[in-house]
Amino acid sequence: MSRWRPAIAAIGAAMIAAGAACSSPEAAPEPRPNPTTAPPSTSPPPTPEEVAAEAALAVYEAAFELDDRIAQAPGSGDWGPQIREYSTGEAATKAVEAVDLYRELGIRQEGPASIEPEVTAVDLAASPPTVAIRACYDDTTSDLVYAQTGVPIPQDPNELPRWWIQVTVIQVPTGQWLVSSIEPQTEQAC
Repeated sequence: MSRWRPAIAAIGAAMIAAGAACSSPEAAPEPRPNPTTAPPSTSPPPTPEEVAAEAALAVYEAAFELDDRIAQAPGSGDWGPQIREYSTGEAATKAVEAVDLYRELGIRQEGPASIEPEVTAVDLAASPPTVAIRACYDDTTSDLVYAQTGVPIPQDPNELPRWWIQVTVIQVPTGQWLVSSIEPQTEQAC
């Protein structure tokens, strides 16, 4: 709707100027163009593939943000239902298992991690429709710590701070897009 606002404002201004010209015996001054008013957008509507890619990226980013929050407070509740809002199948199972492992080991993440995702493929003819995403995972601003003490857990000096993740997002029968698999590629730096 916001892309139409400048056009509506321009039409409204022209109508007011035309009305003033008709109601006044004196000639109305010519309306001056407003440099901030842009013509209406003539870009074509997004393709189904672009819509799918945008939806898949949005659900993956939401799933990642939830996962990041959970890692910082794994013992603060039952995260399973929230995980399943964004994930299904193997991805949901692995996420729930990770929460359980964090609790069992008494660890948590301190500080946020980040991702830089990009869509690498869209296959709407697949059953189910699928979007592939490659994301650079960056944990340089986060640490694993013991939950009770906050003492950092020693990290493997050979571990890469930034590595790739391959993600598959599928469209389920309800039309919703859900993350179905996440494959960390910890040996490949990004």
